Amino acid sequence: MKNISALALGSVILLLGALPARATDNEYTREGAYLGLGGFYALQNASGVWSPSGDTGGLGFMVGYRMVPQMSWELGGSWLDEFTLITGEDVAVGTVTVAVKLYLAELFDGALLGGRLQPYVIGNGGIIVGTPASKEQIGGAFGGGLGTEYYVTPNWALNANIQYNANRGAFDGIGYVGFTLGALYRF
Repeated sequence: MKNISALALGSVILLLGALPARATDNEYTREGAYLGLGGFYALQNASGVWSPSGDTGGLGFMVGYRMVPQMSWELGGSWLDEFTLITGEDVAVGTVTVAVKLYLAELFDGALLGGRLQPYVIGNGGIIVGTPASKEQIGGAFGGGLGTEYYVTPNWALNANIQYNANRGAFDGIGYVGFTLGALYRF
């Protein structure tokens, strides 16, 4: 739990430590499509038939479109290995979600680091698929969190976020805090 607190505090300090400047139209906030890939780590908060001790890692992807400087829509997915049932069975799960990102600096007419640093809030909903009890099942997946993109060039950005994910249906009782680190390419 100390690691989560330290990561959250460090993220807040990074976001608040950048001096805001007046926003200008720039190449980092332009409209357009993007693709991203990243590593994903989940700290489980499980109950019911799920074991509360099995944190896990996996991969995530995103395909999105920034409609205006303040907002983008995103189709995302993740694959997570080895969520654990109380019976000891390991279950790999996959999610597919639709998300909306609201870029905070742009909403408040400010630019951080010349527009290169773009913190955001994200909310999503979709499906989770896995094979608990050796039977493929589908449930609902919902989440929300905070993140930031840092543009190394106008086309390449590093992405980091933290989200809480809650699931329903066959996966009721399995929630997790997910950390994602990755990169994205904007066309």
